[in-house]
Amino acid sequence: MKPIRLFFFAVLFLIVKVPITVGNGSESYRERMAIQSTVTPYSGLLSWEKAEKGPFEVVIASDPQMKKVVLRKNDFQGSEFRAALCPNQEYWCVVSRQDETTGGKVHFTTPRVENKFNATVFEKYEAARPKYVYAVDFFEITQANMLPVDESLPVSPWYGIKEYYGETPPKFSTIADKLPIPILDGEENQPLLDSYWYAWSVAFDEWLFESKDKSQVLTNLCGYPNWGPFGSTMDYDTFFIMQFARYANGAYHYYTVLDNLYARQHNNGRIHKETSALGYEVYSSSPTLPSALAWTEWECYLISGDKDRLDKILLPLVKLYEWFQTYQRDEDGLYYCEQHGHGDMSVSSNAFQMMNAKALSDMAGVVGRKDLQAHFLQEWKEMNTLMHDRFWDDASAFYNLLNPDGTYNTHITPEETFKFTRSFDALLANAATQEQADRMFDRHVLNPDVFRGQYGIRSLSLDSTSYLLDKGRFVSLDSSAFNFQRTVWAPTMVSALKGLYHYGRYQDAFALGEDYARGIAEGYQETGDIPEYSYADETSLGGAPRFCGWSGYGPIACLIEAVLGFEVDAPNKTVYWDIHQTARHGIEQLHFGGITANFFCDARTSLSDQCYITVTTDKPFTLVLRENGKAMKTYEIQEGTSHLIR
Repeated sequence: MKPIRLFFFAVLFLIVKVPITVGNGSESYRERMAIQSTVTPYSGLLSWEKAEKGPFEVVIASDPQMKKVVLRKNDFQGSEFRAALCPNQEYWCVVSRQDETTGGKVHFTTPRVENKFNATVFEKYEAARPKYVYAVDFFEITQANMLPVDESLPVSPWYGIKEYYGETPPKFSTIADKLPIPILDGEENQPLLDSYWYAWSVAFDEWLFESKDKSQVLTNLCGYPNWGPFGSTMDYDTFFIMQFARYANGAYHYYTVLDNLYARQHNNGRIHKETSALGYEVYSSSPTLPSALAWTEWECYLISGDKDRLDKILLPLVKLYEWFQTYQRDEDGLYYCEQHGHGDMSVSSNAFQMMNAKALSDMAGVVGRKDLQAHFLQEWKEMNTLMHDRFWDDASAFYNLLNPDGTYNTHITPEETFKFTRSFDALLANAATQEQADRMFDRHVLNPDVFRGQYGIRSLSLDSTSYLLDKGRFVSLDSSAFNFQRTVWAPTMVSALKGLYHYGRYQDAFALGEDYARGIAEGYQETGDIPEYSYADETSLGGAPRFCGWSGYGPIACLIEAVLGFEVDAPNKTVYWDIHQTARHGIEQLHFGGITANFFCDARTSLSDQCYITVTTDKPFTLVLRENGKAMKTYEIQEGTSHLIR
């Protein structure tokens, strides 16, 4: 009798605990939950009665039998669940208490993305956040006809962090010994080291600051707190600041400043381009510039290896992508920047969205969202085709900017030419074929008669006869105009150098990056400061002072990457080292993916001599020694000290 009794209770247990699939594909529970769904092309909001107590398991699948699971979330607390989804896709979702006594199922289809190219400003921007700053009129909005204020708009509507968590930002003097320490012997190299440390000091002591009002921010801000009457934090600037600030991981997770962008996101996905020093939205000229936020987060991930962060930021990044796809495309499908029309941001607007699509695909792959991975890879491919068809001019081997009427503006008239470095963003986005990229590099980017200067890439080509103002207005170059043919800006250098790396032009990238870093270093020696921009053929510097800021890219990132030859792949616990200096060189306290390592290469007489290398690490990783980007030898470095000969 005892075995029969045990069998009876076992069967009863299964009947009570396990959901039973019925004919219509729904789930049967002891108590049924009513699940409501609200969907947009790229997101779903699932909600149920607050009286239901978790923790819950949320499972989303692309088939009614729930076999093709795309997302599973355990231990979820709350009554609203938000998820990133693909457009025009059927989904089935089951929400159940983890004791499986309560649950429900819902089925929905996400709509296609509607290109609202003719939407009004009020449709695009909906409402402003409380306490916003109104600087100047933009478009049809005037002082008497401004965006309404939405007092109910929550902080971080699409991000999991809702409240301020920041601590007082550290001063440079307290964390300098935790930053990477570059090694490069020789008196001639001392200016490079001096400018490196100065750039870090400005980045921490002036550009990283605490908001006095924490109601609309999550952590410390990154920006120019004394810019204008209200201070400024610019998304566009921050994308390029992170190209060097990501190396600070051992001392401070500088990339957390990006959380403030998610804090000020709107319900429709929009992220305003600028805030004041108090974290309030600033409305000046236009609320939007091209965004490279997803790409920036991916670039930071390559140093941090923080997979958990990717899981948290995927949803707000997908919502931002949705907003641009809905509201920032023309009727022909091209993305645009309304402040400039098509104009000088036409290539950037499309290249950045292309970069974001590839980054989102890569992120989705890391966190196990195969549906999103495939979707955004297809988005990238389609935009690649569009970039080629609309911007590439094979005759001139250049990605031409577009006039408002859609024609190329490289050749305005037979006598007038305009070539601007924002076209390089197509190379940053990896839009060109190898053959196209090589032609563009050789004929334009690296040509000293066109863009290449002694200390960097000039913003306007030497063969340009006119300069493009916003919305297709050209002006002739003359001695009284600001001469973009002389100046070098960090965003331009990021695009040029990253493009060279993308297309295997490592030797050219190392030379250009080192020239740029040395030009800034010499200018710093002369002036004691690193301001907003440098010059292509002279070591003087100009613009707003203490601008590190994006100008830290040359002294910090170019020193680590171009001069010293390091490339980090933290997710794969791999460091690539291209040894092309003869002086003793290396780096100490390079932090990546939870690993801290020191690298030294002894001095040698010539580049053909053997390299005697010492590596010390607290955890194992892979070291790949390269020569002009080509892998020569791979080592599995173990904890402790290793001595290598190449």
